Amino acid sequence: MLKLFSDSSNLPILIHCTAGKDRTGFSCAVVQLILGVSQELVIQDYLQSNNHLQRIKAETAHRIKLPVMLGFPADKFLPLIEARREYIEAAIAQIHNNYQGIENYVWQGLGLTDEDVLKLKEALLEKP
Repeated sequence: MLKLFSDSSNLPILIHCTAGKDRTGFSCAVVQLILGVSQELVIQDYLQSNNHLQRIKAETAHRIKLPVMLGFPADKFLPLIEARREYIEAAIAQIHNNYQGIENYVWQGLGLTDEDVLKLKEALLEKP
């Protein structure tokens, strides 16, 4: 996916998943971290997913009526349909624990080269 981003002929590019908070949220966070966005701004951007999850929450509320009637607490479903700070913080912490930072994650975990990262930055960052 990141190699697709690094080729400006592919831009703009759309990535998505069912809710946009898990696979898409993590992927966007990684791209932002590679580009040098601060971790706090990455987290704030991830949390913006909650602004668009109302439809999914409503659909889920409709689907869980039976489990709730059978005594399963409705609030136990919320973690499945919310983007929470601790989720993205845990993902970023895991990158740091396993790879000692985003740079090593990019090289060792994702298999990108310095040239790939440079192309990604050239494609996605504005020149001053």
